[in-house]
Amino acid sequence: MQVHRNLEKPTAQIYYNKLIAATNIDATWNLVRFKVRHLKTGWQKADEFSKSTGAGLEEGDVETTIRVEGTTKPKRQTPKRQREPKRWTDKEVKEILNYMQVHRNLEKPTAQIYYNKLIAATNIDATWNLVRFKVRHLKTGWQKADEFSKSTGAGLEEGDVETTIRAKLLKMCPHYEQLDDIYSSSKEINVVVVESSQYQESNSTIEPSMTPIEEESLMDAMLATQMENSVDANDLDAAIVEKTKRKVQNNSLAQVAAIEESRKEFRDKRLVLETDSLKLNQEKFLWAKEMEQRKLDLAERKLNFEERKLNLEELRIQNEFKLKERELEMKMEMHKLELEYKYKK
Repeated sequence: MQVHRNLEKPTAQIYYNKLIAATNIDATWNLVRFKVRHLKTGWQKADEFSKSTGAGLEEGDVETTIRVEGTTKPKRQTPKRQREPKRWTDKEVKEILNYMQVHRNLEKPTAQIYYNKLIAATNIDATWNLVRFKVRHLKTGWQKADEFSKSTGAGLEEGDVETTIRAKLLKMCPHYEQLDDIYSSSKEINVVVVESSQYQESNSTIEPSMTPIEEESLMDAMLATQMENSVDANDLDAAIVEKTKRKVQNNSLAQVAAIEESRKEFRDKRLVLETDSLKLNQEKFLWAKEMEQRKLDLAERKLNFEERKLNLEELRIQNEFKLKERELEMKMEMHKLELEYKYKK
C-alpha cells in the first residue's frame, strides 16, 4: 500500500485482489479490506491523541515520549496496581458465607455497596475489593467441585460410597455446602423445620409488602437466631429436605436440557448461515476473478490491435517513401530525355 497509493481504486475489490495476487496472502479481498479499515481506525485514534495537548495526563504521572512525524508528545503510563496481602481465617470465611446466605441479592445494586455492607455487618478487617476477590476465588473452587459432583464418579475407585464422594467434595472445596446453597444453578429450596414454635410464629409474620430495609433487618435477626440455634438446626426433617431437593433438581435438569437444546439449534442455524456466507464469498471471489481475467484479455487484445495498427502505419510510410522515390526517378529520366532530344535537334 505504500508503493501503490491509489487506495481502493478503481474499486476496492480490484485493488485488494491485486494486493492478494502480489503478496500471496491466504485471504479473500473482503477480509483484507476489513483488516485495512481496522488498522485505519487504530491509526485515527492514535493520530487524534498525537494532535491533542496532553489532555488526560495528570501531574506526577510517569511520562514517556511518542514519535509523531518529527514531534513528541507525553504519554501517560499507569503504574501497576499492587494487591494487598490478606490471610483469611476460617471464621472470616464462614461469616462472609453466612451473610451471603441471608442476603441473596449478590453484588447488587453494585459490588462495592454490597461488600461494604457485608464488612459493616461482620466487622471483617478488609477492603470491599479484597472481599470480592475472596468470594470469586471461593466460587471458582465451588464450580470445580460442582462439576465433579455432576460427573459419573471420575477419579473414584471401585467400592467408594456416598460418604467418600462427600468427603472428596469437601476436600476440593471445604465450604462446598454453603457455597452450593448460594450459587447452585438449580436454586434448591431448603426446608427448615425448627422445633421452636416461637421461631415458626416469627416466620409466619413475613409479608411480601415489607420494605427492603425492614426485610434486611429481619433477615439479619433470622441469621443471628439461626447461628445461635445451630445445634437445633441439625434436627431437621431429612426426608422432607431430600424430597424437595430431588424435585427441584429434576425441574432444573429439564430446564438445563431445554437450554442445551436451544443452544444446539442456535449453533446449527449459525453454522448454516456461516456456510452460506462462505459460499457467497467464494462465488463473489470467482466472479471477480473471472471479470479480472476478462479485463486482462481485453487489454491484451487491445494491445495486439495497437501493435498491428503501428505495423500498418509503418508499412504505409515505407510504401509512400518508395512511391515518392520512384516519382523522383521518373522525373529525372524525363528531364534527361528532354535535354538529350533538345541538343540533338
